Amino acid sequence: MISQHCPFDSAKSTDPYYKCIGGGKVDAFWKVHTKNKPELDEFYSEDFKDLFIGMTKLEAKKRLKMDEILKHPWM
Repeated sequence: MISQHCPFDSAKSTDPYYKCIGGGKVDAFWKVHTKNKPELDEFYSEDFKDLFIGMTKLEAKKRLKMDEILKHPWM
């Protein structure tokens, strides 16, 4: 919603953008997603990035739980 587009096509390890997250290449993910944003690196706050990455981890058991999401500083 913040970006006004989906962060990846599908939440699968075969999706190149999702693969960045799963492969620990979050800097590459954010570089691509801030490419055309007016404030570039400042478009997404560090709190937002932390929340997003925590919610989209490849391994479901490692993803943030709802109570953790609601208590997150970005929220």
